[in-house]
Amino acid sequence: SPSTPSGGWRRSAGCVVFATMVFHVRPLSPDDEAQLRLACSLMEPSDFEFAFDFHEETDFVDYLNRLDLARIGHDLGEGRVPSTYLIGEVNGRIVGRVSIRHELNEHLMRNGGHIGYGVLPQERGRGYAQEMLRRALEEAQRHGIDRVLLTCDAANQPSIRVIERCGGQYEPTNADREAGIRRYWIDTK
Repeated sequence: SPSTPSGGWRRSAGCVVFATMVFHVRPLSPDDEAQLRLACSLMEPSDFEFAFDFHEETDFVDYLNRLDLARIGHDLGEGRVPSTYLIGEVNGRIVGRVSIRHELNEHLMRNGGHIGYGVLPQERGRGYAQEMLRRALEEAQRHGIDRVLLTCDAANQPSIRVIERCGGQYEPTNADREAGIRRYWIDTK
């Protein structure tokens, strides 16, 4: 039987039920184009790239194909690494996204890490980020990543709480403090 953690939600058969809302973390599908475009526009004022290299003129089917290729590490652009892009969805509505980088390059070791996530402004504070990160950690483990690096802005208290609630161990460094970044490690084993 599914457990019911605090916050009014419970896990059940590959999804999470928040009160009367069903939450899934899944890949984009061809039916998501309008919602993805809306999510990108809602995140634009915060300067957060909700969908990497996705622009107004981007062909959506081509974009889905690029995500599939990125997942298997083919035709990556310069500085890119193999990655999995998933969306958080509640009752058929995109509420956030999470990306899992299967390996790190020099840039991602400094800023970005293995996992990045974002929740739409109107959907924050409902536990979606924590559940997306939990599911991303499971996905990282499936890709053989035993120790996951996450970074966040030192002033981003909500993200710090999410990472710490998911087991993040803070690794203070002078360079990160000077850059205003916090680094966390989470074991996936």
